[in-house]
This record gives sequence, structure tokens and C-alpha cells, in this order.
Amino acid sequence: MPVRRQPRLLPVWLPCVSWAESCRRLSNNGRLARTRDLPSFGCYRQKKRTNSQQDLSVNGDTPAKLENLILGLAQTPDRVARLLTDIPGQNLRVRFSPSEFSALENICHLRDIEAEGYTTRITRILNEDCPRLSDIDGGRLAVERAYNDQQVSEALEAFVIVRQRNVHILRQIKEEQLDRPGLMEGVGEITLRRLLLMMREHDDEHLDDLRLIRERLSLSTAPLQST
Repeated sequence: MPVRRQPRLLPVWLPCVSWAESCRRLSNNGRLARTRDLPSFGCYRQKKRTNSQQDLSVNGDTPAKLENLILGLAQTPDRVARLLTDIPGQNLRVRFSPSEFSALENICHLRDIEAEGYTTRITRILNEDCPRLSDIDGGRLAVERAYNDQQVSEALEAFVIVRQRNVHILRQIKEEQLDRPGLMEGVGEITLRRLLLMMREHDDEHLDDLRLIRERLSLSTAPLQST
């Protein structure tokens, strides 16, 4: 998800913080303090515009470009599964630093953000007039739900199911529904169009994380332990 920075306006990506950042924010009574710092982990790495952003950021979008983006979202679970096949089971819980998710934690994070973040936001934007959409603290969920103690097969299966449901909904929408608005905590006004870009960017960030974990594991010669 760490050099601390001054609070500033969040970018368009779905908010998430690292496991270590969440631990630092725990107060004496066990509740997580709310901050707007941008840690270096995962979702907040600054990257150049992706093809999916270019697809839907120009006026006069075509249904074909929308379908390309939805197709990309539909393919993410398979891409995640392929990356996991290259990571030995005993290394799924390895963290290379306290500020990074393990491979397993990445999968659990994708599952919960899809189910409790994107599913809710898609449904409410499509069915309500400019709904207020809550922030989700992914780092807090990782701590509270002990992601590294869970089973990767169950987490991946749950992510596949909820993503398939969302893709099915998105394939039924009309072009004009992409401009339906909502107010997202910490971000401001967004449209369904922008939310889809956030989903794709979030996918890409965690796919990159899994690739990096795979590469580090392939280069490591010392025994590795989960932390």
C-alpha cells in the first residue's frame, strides 16, 4: 500500500491501505483512526494511463469500447488464477515487507472489495439518484479478518463468483447509464463510467502485485517464512 504524506484529495482508485499502515493506525481502544494519507502500497502507486482509461475517457464512447472494458474485467479472475499457479503453496502467505500484502492477502482483498465495494456501488448508482457511497479501508479488513489465515482456494472462488455477477449486470446496461452519478467518500462525484475505470485500475494494480511477488520468489535463494 511507507513514507507518510500530508492529506490530499484522493485519486480515482478505490481506497485501500496496507496491513502495516492499518496496524499503525490502531488506537488504544482497538478502533482504526481515519486518515487520508496515501501509502506507497498497491492501489496508490502512480502509473501512466491504462488502455482501459483511454477507452472510456473520450466523449462519444462506442459500445465496442465499453464491451472491451467489461471483457477485461471478466478475464481478471483467470489472470489471477494463472499467476497463482506459479506461486508455491507454502509461499502464498509470504510478505516481503510489513507494508505489502502477501499473495493470499491480495486475493482476499480483491474478493472483499469486489463484494462490499464495487457490487454495492454498481447497484446503488444504477438504482438510486446520486447515492452517497462509503469508503472501504482494505487494510483494516485485512487485519480484522486475518487474511493470511484464510484459504486461497476459497478466497479465489468467492472472488470469481462475485465478479461474474457484476460482469453479468454490466453487460445488461445501456450506454446512457454510464453517466449516472454518485458521491464517493474521499473522492467526490463519480459516474458509473468512472467506477468501471476504477475497477480495471484496481485489478491491474493487484495483478502487478502478484507478478512482483512471483518474480521475487523466483529470485529468492533463502528460505521464506510468512510474517
